[in-house]
Amino acid sequence: MSGDSDIEVERLRKTLIPLSEWPQRAALVARQLTTMPPEDAALLFARICTRACAEKTDDAIIAAHAVFFAVLWGYWEEDHLLRTREAAAAQENRITLRLLQPLRFPDADAEEFEVPKYRTDRILTLGERKTLATTPSRRAIEKAMMDPHPQVAKKLLDNPRLTETDVVRICARRMMAPSVLCEVALHVRWRERPSVHQALVNNRSLPASFAVSFLPFLDVRTLREITLDRRLDPDLREAADALLEGVLYAV
Repeated sequence: MSGDSDIEVERLRKTLIPLSEWPQRAALVARQLTTMPPEDAALLFARICTRACAEKTDDAIIAAHAVFFAVLWGYWEEDHLLRTREAAAAQENRITLRLLQPLRFPDADAEEFEVPKYRTDRILTLGERKTLATTPSRRAIEKAMMDPHPQVAKKLLDNPRLTETDVVRICARRMMAPSVLCEVALHVRWRERPSVHQALVNNRSLPASFAVSFLPFLDVRTLREITLDRRLDPDLREAADALLEGVLYAV
């Protein structure tokens, strides 16, 4: 990577640290990237990812989360994002090409999965299930953790009684609705947790366009394991290989 990219990364990191809210950070990163020529944005994106993975410092991690929130929340204008990917292809910049992916949200899939029996006398409505997901009741939380509807998941993930162990259990379930896993991947509170990173990346139900956003927060050994795991999505494995190569080259 060029020295200019390193300078831009340092400048960005110093600007992000004083901001306490993720929407502010994501908006700032998006503004900076979209005012750049796509060629420069492609290099900066790759450098943010490699430095987060290699250094694991707080400012590097914040910058990487901010840039992926810019993508996940749609702050990065789609036209500029696509042109940045085209520039990355021309540069043979594998990191940006593999990790900067347009989001592929799963189709509404809740109906394909069984709704847990909250009560024995009747099936609860979606509104009732959403309400129960917000309660402090441990029994209700346990039921909501099995619910396949993303709107229930949204409510549950904001429940202060939900624990990190609970979220990891949700993310590790092989038969969990992909849309629910996407809600976890988009969630500010849980997205930062390393145990959640690991569980989501290893769940084949999570679309690869979401899974790649966790790669910069993993260690080199885990990236290498992902590249060798043929059970995982090929796009995820190729992204892990690209980042691994970039990190080892940078070192």
